[in-house]
Amino acid sequence: MTIARNTALDRLRSRKVRPTPESLEEMAHALDPQPNTSTANEVVNNETAAIVRKALETLPNEQRHAISLAFFIGLTQTEIAESLGQPLGTVKARIRRGMLRLRSLLGELEPFSPSSTSS
Repeated sequence: MTIARNTALDRLRSRKVRPTPESLEEMAHALDPQPNTSTANEVVNNETAAIVRKALETLPNEQRHAISLAFFIGLTQTEIAESLGQPLGTVKARIRRGMLRLRSLLGELEPFSPSSTSS
């Protein structure tokens, strides 16, 4: 999934085409992993993604939107500021505050690793 995301971002950057604010939410949903229970690691990854999504939902809209643009869409902070019509410092502060809040909500989330359990 990461390879596909990075490839898509590389193609967008090479065309110098930026998504419109209206399509950003659609792109974020397209990047969400789809449920797949074929292996234990995929189950854990899906559960972790669900936990992170729930934590994101608790953030104020401005912080959630800025974080989504940065981490799911891949825009730089400068690009986010331009697309939202906000000062760069405001965008940086929203991302930082949101990330600190996520850290406190998630704590030291350590994904389950099937290989690290003993039977």
